[in-house]
Amino acid sequence: MLKDQYKVSHHETREWGSLWCGPDELKHGEATLIARLVAESDDGYDVEVFCTAMPARFYAIHAIRGGQRRVLETGSGMAEYARATAFHLARGMLRIG
Repeated sequence: MLKDQYKVSHHETREWGSLWCGPDELKHGEATLIARLVAESDDGYDVEVFCTAMPARFYAIHAIRGGQRRVLETGSGMAEYARATAFHLARGMLRIG
């Protein structure tokens, strides 16, 4: 029964649209790359988003620029925050110091 909670729902993939690059099923406790965004300006970051299922979903947003990687991690159930943050980082609307 818990195994079904690791299957990726249509709602999850729809959230990311064409940026979704994750699998159809997540593995327990394993950080899995689910989306990649390319910086849209010199101010933006390349972004990789990872999801860890426990089965609740936790997100790690990796902002990459100039060979440096900064990571923001969320609590459970923050898919909308992870998506919005990733998009704002790629567009150069957020900066990580």
